[in-house]
Amino acid sequence: MWLLLFFVLSTSATAGSSTLVVRNVTARTKNEVIIQPSSFEVPPGKMLGIIGPSGSGKTTLLQSLAQMEESNSITVGGDVNIRGSSVAFIEQGDCFFECLTVKETLKIAGTLQGWDGHSYGRTGGDSELATQLKQLGLCGLENRRVGGKASLFSRSHLSGGERRRLSFLLNTLGPCDLILADEPSSGLDSTQSLNVIRMLKKIGVGKMVPVLVSIHQPRERLFDMLDYVMVMSPGGRVVYCGEAASAIDYFKRGGWTPFQLYQKKKIKSLNTAEFLIDLVSINHEDPERQKEDVERIEELASNWKRNNLAIVNSPTTASSTNVQERPSRRPRFLKRFWTLFSRSLKQNFRNTDLNLLKIIGNVGTAYFFSILFQKSIGPRRPGDRVWDRISSSSSKFSIASKVPRLSSTSSTSSLQSSMSKKLAYSAGSLADRTALLSYAILSTCMQSLITSLGLFESERPVVTRERRRKQYSSAEYMTAKAVAELPLQFIFSWLFAGVLHSNCDLNISLPRLGSTLSLAGVASTMTGYMIGSLCQNNAVVAGVPILLAYITLGIINPSGQAGEQQQLSQLGLPFPLKILKDASPVRWGIESVLFNEFNDMKIERQSLKKLPRMGVYALIKDGKQVVKALGLGEGKHCEDDTADHANFNLVKVSCVNFLLAIFGLSTTGPKTMTTSNK
Repeated sequence: MWLLLFFVLSTSATAGSSTLVVRNVTARTKNEVIIQPSSFEVPPGKMLGIIGPSGSGKTTLLQSLAQMEESNSITVGGDVNIRGSSVAFIEQGDCFFECLTVKETLKIAGTLQGWDGHSYGRTGGDSELATQLKQLGLCGLENRRVGGKASLFSRSHLSGGERRRLSFLLNTLGPCDLILADEPSSGLDSTQSLNVIRMLKKIGVGKMVPVLVSIHQPRERLFDMLDYVMVMSPGGRVVYCGEAASAIDYFKRGGWTPFQLYQKKKIKSLNTAEFLIDLVSINHEDPERQKEDVERIEELASNWKRNNLAIVNSPTTASSTNVQERPSRRPRFLKRFWTLFSRSLKQNFRNTDLNLLKIIGNVGTAYFFSILFQKSIGPRRPGDRVWDRISSSSSKFSIASKVPRLSSTSSTSSLQSSMSKKLAYSAGSLADRTALLSYAILSTCMQSLITSLGLFESERPVVTRERRRKQYSSAEYMTAKAVAELPLQFIFSWLFAGVLHSNCDLNISLPRLGSTLSLAGVASTMTGYMIGSLCQNNAVVAGVPILLAYITLGIINPSGQAGEQQQLSQLGLPFPLKILKDASPVRWGIESVLFNEFNDMKIERQSLKKLPRMGVYALIKDGKQVVKALGLGEGKHCEDDTADHANFNLVKVSCVNFLLAIFGLSTTGPKTMTTSNK
């Protein structure tokens, strides 16, 4: 077993330049070694290209040097020395806030890194950013949205190659001590690939920092731009690490030539990179060839290990350049918060496709519910006013106070009697009212939770990248995002409530209905954030069973099991189910709207034939009996405070889930490799 040394980042004594010194770096899981012990040096301003077939450990090596990983199963050992600890890591995937423009994306990145964000708005002159935009083919695209696909209202967006180039530019802004790029040319054509590698090399020379790039299939012109090359074989074994121009000569001295590798076939033009990759590739289709390939790779790895070669630092290059870098500092809290808040707000309001679908969904669902239950509940009564339906149990509502002063007492009495009659409801509609309002809460909670899970999962890679650079904390991001979500959540909830209330003869007032739906939506959104922060992958899959549990435990069961019997049944719930029941926004939302609907309701006097024969609605006389039969108002709080108690619990659920989301994002955020000194 290879000896795993302690992995550490230390500061070099050379001021103004940065030399990467790596000794015996390894990476392994419990069952296999991903990277065999590797040692090399990269002088400042030089570029090392890492090539090899798929599965040779190129990405893992770069992640080891950056002290980052995607899972907890990899253990890293070795010694890495570099001046400072700021590492620019360009990953394979591109992740952005897709509703922002190129200009806004770069400006926000500069602000969060402590640079003058306004300087990134210039598109002309001699600015560094304008030059890089021009060289990468992004000049003139500053006001184009980053989004990878066209929307109904904005078809102007970046292509896949343009997004890749923007990702490269975004990750190399600002000062750094080491640049690592994982296949930066993937997804680009040959010309743009050359431009990207050329720009990386230019930045490395300008900042006097080492540049390491992994390249899957480089063309000859791209290979010629590399100063050094590392050839990795399957199993994470290094077979060569040295000057790129000397690679062919090294393997020729060992007896391996293109003529021998390609079985004496005449080679018209030799691509050095292809030859090196073919030299360490295994043909799994032919058993005989596979055996030969494995033996060849074993011999090459043994030769390199025996020779113990490494790159030697050039002292003249390291000391002859005076690096001038603009100092950067972390912006103040208010500036960071405003930047995060404005970014989330723009992302939310510009997501026109999603917002349009949510508007159609809310209006359509509310109208569908209205049509479905309008026959039993009845349509909105003509002349009925919103302020006549204030169902606050604490306020003393007087019909006479809303009646205009008339010339005769008889006319006043007649009008009051007429209005009192309007406020009486059919006992046969009680069950449908319960179902309608329950469906309204369910629709709001489901839409808010599922939407928040999807959006949080799409933003997480960007947040992980920025937090890896320590640009802000989890609490700052979550607070800014939550505040930015509130306006749209209120708009959609009140839109649903307005359509439903205007088409159905409900006793609950529109302000009460709209506010309760808003609180339930916010609580569900915070629940989605909590689930998304704790589940790094497949958050939507994890959220579905939790949502079903909330629905099952939150629905009011009108089976006649009320009052003390309902409390006894709740006492029999296992402790985890009690926690889920208390954390269910569905439960508290339904309790609030049903209490406001039934508490001060007057029931029309009907014959016994029209009264419900079964369930909690059998033979009731007024709304307070309905409230008692449904088990609302039971417990420590007073019956008159049931709605306020339920709304308070919605606020409490929102706050608890918000804090859990911060905790989850902090604990499951950017990780460093596990180190070992065995």
